[in-house]
This record gives sequence, C-alpha cells and structure tokens, in this order.
Amino acid sequence: MRVQKSIVGGKKLNLPYGFLWWVENENGFSAMGDGGNVIYVNTKKKIVVSIASLFVQKVKDRIKFIKEYVEPIFDNEE
Repeated sequence: MRVQKSIVGGKKLNLPYGFLWWVENENGFSAMGDGGNVIYVNTKKKIVVSIASLFVQKVKDRIKFIKEYVEPIFDNEE
C-alpha cells in the first residue's frame, strides 16, 4: 500500500491507497471510480454503500455525502 495525494472535500490529503482502494481511517475504506461511482465500507458500523452513476465531470465529494446523509440513517439501527 502506498500513500497518494488526493483531494477530498476540497482539501489535499495523503490517503493510503492500494489496489484501487482508499483507506479512509481504521474503520473504513472505499473504491472510487471515474465520474461518481463508489463503493464505501465502514467496518465499525457494518455499512456498505454503493453508488453507480453516469459520468459527471468534477463530481462532488461522494464520501462526504455518504458520511453526512447516508450513515446517519443507520445510527440508531441495532
């Protein structure tokens, strides 16, 4: 695994990257494809989110969208 500069939420980050997967933190990782396709895994919350989309240039940050709008839906699930 190597560290690659990435722009997430308008900020440059050094995210660990390997085999087309980005390591978000110790609880999650994601595969981000061209134009908005993403697979996001949060191992702590046991959530997998997949987004398939048409090609969009300069797509907004999908991980931020998932964390702010999708994950909270499952916060009270047990």
